[in-house]
Amino acid sequence: MNEKNFLTRQRRNTIIALSIVFCASFGVWAQDNNLKRSVLLTLGQNESIWAGEYFAAQYFNENRFACIIYDDVKKSCTFVFNGKRIITTDANDFSGSARNFSYLNIAEENGYVFYYTKKENGVVNYYVNYKGTIDGPFEDISLHANNSFRRPNGNITLTTLVKEYDYLYRLAERWYAHKDGKNKKVDFAESIYDYNSRKSSVNINGSISQRYDWVGDVCLTESGKYAYCYKRNGEQYANINGSISQGYDFVRDLCLTESGKYAYCYENNGKYYANINGSISQGYDDVYNLCLTESGKYAYCYKSNGKGYANINGSISQGYDFVRYLCLTESGKYAYSYESNGKRYANINSSISQGYDDIEYVALSDNGDYTYVSRKNGKIDLNHDGKNKIDFWGAIWTTWMPVIFNANPVYANTYNGIELSSINDEHSFFSDYKYEYVVIDGKRYGKSPALYAWYDTGKNVFVWNAVEGKDLVLYEHKLP
Repeated sequence: MNEKNFLTRQRRNTIIALSIVFCASFGVWAQDNNLKRSVLLTLGQNESIWAGEYFAAQYFNENRFACIIYDDVKKSCTFVFNGKRIITTDANDFSGSARNFSYLNIAEENGYVFYYTKKENGVVNYYVNYKGTIDGPFEDISLHANNSFRRPNGNITLTTLVKEYDYLYRLAERWYAHKDGKNKKVDFAESIYDYNSRKSSVNINGSISQRYDWVGDVCLTESGKYAYCYKRNGEQYANINGSISQGYDFVRDLCLTESGKYAYCYENNGKYYANINGSISQGYDDVYNLCLTESGKYAYCYKSNGKGYANINGSISQGYDFVRYLCLTESGKYAYSYESNGKRYANINSSISQGYDDIEYVALSDNGDYTYVSRKNGKIDLNHDGKNKIDFWGAIWTTWMPVIFNANPVYANTYNGIELSSINDEHSFFSDYKYEYVVIDGKRYGKSPALYAWYDTGKNVFVWNAVEGKDLVLYEHKLP
């Protein structure tokens, strides 16, 4: 593992409601010969499925599932893995939110990694359950820093998503990495928020800065160069290795290279600018998604007169309805997604994809390998170098790309209802929380709305799960 790592304490508020893998072999067919109902789990008197956003990993040949249960009387959360209750704690110590987990694979024995807290002797301690082995107490823990933190050059590339350790933890204001049963002190930079003073500071290898109103975009290079943004007395500043910028209305997207080159976006008097190593762009309606390479190549997105543009090392794209997920490599390769006339496209080095309903989290490697997630007509695809690696038919949508590369679940939600179709749109499925049933080809089925649903192309069935009374159930409906 690289000894120079930088951390930012991004906390996710996404709620994990359910992670389920299904197999119909343990169910029973209802009177409708095309409908099969299976009971996955029976809840206790005061228990309910912790509903909200989902992460789902699908292995259709495994009779396994996992979920979070909430007890309304005890105010506790329970993590259930393949029918076994792994942990029950106060909901404040373990809510089952996305930030609690870094790994979940229900096809694997003890296929989970999560953290939880305990208040002991007036101190909040952190513990990690790594595939059945509990470690701690720690002052803090980071499960996601390898893939959810912002790299110093602003890029999110395929190589940055490689797992470098099992988890990171803090003791005596120093950070350590745990990998394959061994612990090692690592170099780090992080922002620390003090809940009593409501102030933030920067901790760089145990050296803690003065307190600020806000801290963001903390960077640390291999040789120990650092940079971060902060707010004081109503103005925001960029600290580049000890050199402080003038005060701005807003600063973000701070980048720093090993050679000391830097870049950031800022706002002044209602206009947004890009500062590329001291060279200031013209003012725009917005500037974001800034990238900087070691050699000084840069790229950023901006908005002007209602249109979105990508500026790639001085070359300006045409205007789109919206541009995002810009990537730039040292060799000058680039990728981004854009919206035009209601459709979204991926631009990979001037090669344009087909139009989709949505595209999320474009990633690019220096050799030109690319990945993005697309959605079209309810079908979710992980597109990798022109090939579909994941084929989801269902009401899911990714909100956190890196989990895909680490074989973790895909986060999604179904709050806006679920509407699916079979191949060639011959059959339809619809469910909404307002209705205590689902509708397939104009007929109602079940006793509750679907929590999660998909179309299985191999079996030619609609599959969905729901809570009926105290039972968590799975339905399969065969199509003619």
